[in-house]
Amino acid sequence: MLSVLFACQKDALPTWSGTNDIYFENSVVMDAASRQTDSLKVLFIFAPQGTKDSVLKIAVKTMGAPVAYDRTFKVSTDQSTAVPGKHYDALPDSFVMRANRVVDTIRLRLVRTPDMLTDTVSLVLQLKPNHHFTTNMTRVAIGNNTYLSTTTLRIRMTDVLSQPDLWYFAVFGKFSRKKFLLVCALTGYDPAKLANESIIADTYYLGKVTQRYLDEQAKAGNIILDDDGSVMTMGTSITGG
Repeated sequence: MLSVLFACQKDALPTWSGTNDIYFENSVVMDAASRQTDSLKVLFIFAPQGTKDSVLKIAVKTMGAPVAYDRTFKVSTDQSTAVPGKHYDALPDSFVMRANRVVDTIRLRLVRTPDMLTDTVSLVLQLKPNHHFTTNMTRVAIGNNTYLSTTTLRIRMTDVLSQPDLWYFAVFGKFSRKKFLLVCALTGYDPAKLANESIIADTYYLGKVTQRYLDEQAKAGNIILDDDGSVMTMGTSITGG
């Protein structure tokens, strides 16, 4: 052990001799099971009420050693259906990997737009090589014939709300976006939980609270109508009808 330590003191440490590949940090981690997808889905329907936009912070990393000066890198959006200035803030001509760093961040503001109520738009970020950085490593393996892109990140934005698999008709009645949002607004229930993992005990409470509100509004002369123009009501296990 001592001889190794002494040898290190005498010999110069090796410097980085590979390419300065740049890549999205989440695509390359030591534990393959922890690797994230090379795409993101932004579901505005699950955002807090009144949300108009969302800011993403996307980490970009380089394989090379840090240097004492700023280095620019470029990101293209050529394959996107999202429109700059409408669905997201237009990207600058280049971003900066700041001095003495091997990781830096892209800040990206996404905008919630009416067309997302019926459609999904895609913003495809692709890292491009330049005089500072290469993009030779374009993917990593996560299984047999399965790969993640390291230089491309696809962001899908939507405000579409489909009927959840766990929508209990006996409790909630027919599904509608308006009813779903009203239930969450009245009870403070997490819309993502209601859409994906609601428990029957919770749903009964949600149905009772919402029907009580509908009844109170009706008595006050304010009939709450559903998306299709019919009178909104909960399911038969709540109304007894």
